[in-house]
Formats: sequence, C-alpha cells, structure tokens
Amino acid sequence: MAIFNKTKPIPEQESAGETERIYHEIRQTLRSTGVPQLFCSWAGYGKFLPLVWSALRPNAETRLYEEASDRLRAEGARLIKPMEKPDVSAHVRLGESQTYHLRASLDLYHYLYPKLLVLTSAVQRALAGERIGKEENRELERIERGAPAGMIAMELAPEEPQDPRLRALFEEIKKTSKLPSVVMEIRTLALWPDYLFEARKRLMPIIVGPEYKQAEERLKQTARKEAGNLPYPVSIPREKVKGVVSDVGEITTLTSDFERAYARCILNIALLQCDWRDPDALASSPFPAPSRRQVVAAGGMA
Repeated sequence: MAIFNKTKPIPEQESAGETERIYHEIRQTLRSTGVPQLFCSWAGYGKFLPLVWSALRPNAETRLYEEASDRLRAEGARLIKPMEKPDVSAHVRLGESQTYHLRASLDLYHYLYPKLLVLTSAVQRALAGERIGKEENRELERIERGAPAGMIAMELAPEEPQDPRLRALFEEIKKTSKLPSVVMEIRTLALWPDYLFEARKRLMPIIVGPEYKQAEERLKQTARKEAGNLPYPVSIPREKVKGVVSDVGEITTLTSDFERAYARCILNIALLQCDWRDPDALASSPFPAPSRRQVVAAGGMA
C-alpha cells in the first residue's frame, strides 16, 4: 500500500477523484456550504481522509450527534456570559450589506464549529486507542443532508492575500496556532480587514484572561465527553493509520492542534456575535436540523 506524506492541505477547489467525492459527502452530511479545513488538512495525508471519514460518517448524520453539537454550542454561550464583550461593531464602520454578510458568516461558523469539535475530539481519542462511541442496535433518527436554505456561502480570503497587513497577520496566526493554514473564520473576516483587525485587538485581552482559558478547557472536556457518547463506534486502528501515513505522531499532533483551535473558535465567534445578540439566544442552533423522513436501521447507510 502506498505511503503518503503530503502535509499540505488540499483546498476544495483543487480536489479531484476520491477526495472530491468525500468533500461533497462532508458538505452534505455536515450541512455546510464549504469543506472545513480540518478535512482539507487530513486530505493532505492521502488515504488518511477516506479512513477517518468512513469512521466518522455513520455518526455524522444522526440526530444524536447534532444534539451533542447543540449542547456544546450552548455550553460555549454559557461560558462567555461573565466575560467582557469586545463590542467590535461600535468601533468599525460597516455598511448595511456588509453587516448582513458579516452576521450571516458568523452564524455559519456558530453552527459549524461545535460539530467540528465533537468530531475532532472523537478522532483524537480514537488515535490514542480509546474506545469511542456506543454499539447502538436500535433505529436512529437521521437529519436532512445539505446546507440549510438560509446559510450563507463560505467565502474565504486567499490563503496568501495581497494586502501586506493581512499577509503578515496570517503568518503570525499560523505560527501561533501551529496549524498548516489559517482558520476559516479568520479568512472570512479578512473580507472586511478593518473589522478583522479591530476584532483581533479587542479579543486579545479577553483571550489571555483566566476565564477564557478555563472556558477553553471546559469546552474541550465537554466535547471529549460528547464524543465518547456518540451512538456508533469511531474505530481508527493504529495499524491502519500506519498503513497510510508515514508518521502517526504527526497526524495526532495535527488533530490535537485543531481540537484546541476549534474550542477557541467557538468562544471567539460567540463573543463577536454578542454585538447583536444576547448570550442566551446564542445557545440555540442558528440552523435547526429537520429530520429525514426515512429512518433506517442502526449503522445502515442510505
């Protein structure tokens, strides 16, 4: 079997063949208008993406997984309540259309990041050899596939922007986050550079505070607990991982870095949304998932 060691993420627009097919499934299953960079990074490791997606997919369409993500989102909204709010919009002039697109983009990530953190935690625990998920043998409700009608397209600034200020910021973020690429919401907020820089300036004092650090750790622990209670096992045997990547430790470190980053992203997005919404309102999903009319036997795939 071929051994891959291609660590550069594969963007959605550059995908082909099996990777392109899996990206389509990910968008449909996670109800997203774009492919999260976590999967693009895993795709850089060749056959690791098919291996990990086949382990995650049975859970990802279930109502129980959606509810686990909802609980994590609500936990994030509760944890930011006592924190100082950045109040970014009061210090940046945006037009009506810009504000609409900005708020809609924040809603997209407010929905997506809790789902990603649960899956990332499941993979991280599975790579450590832990038993993840249950052995449900009852019929489970599944949610509709495809992005919700009201979800905005995931628009991203270029990974290497022409604006020297953004380019320098992206390099700084990649260095501190240890991720191979800039997290998605930063690239989206870079579409409004003045807002992004003001947000960074106002979030930084909050991020270094003890309340934020405790909240970040609490979210990670909650996500790990939710991952452990997923309805189907998430099996990623180390022997199989060794067969498709040259350095299992590199994959483990990458996944751990995303786990930490997603916990912060959940908190940051919730804090930014407080410019327009009460923290209590942020506990609810911006895109409640309808049920699929067809219910199949446990573990079965339509």
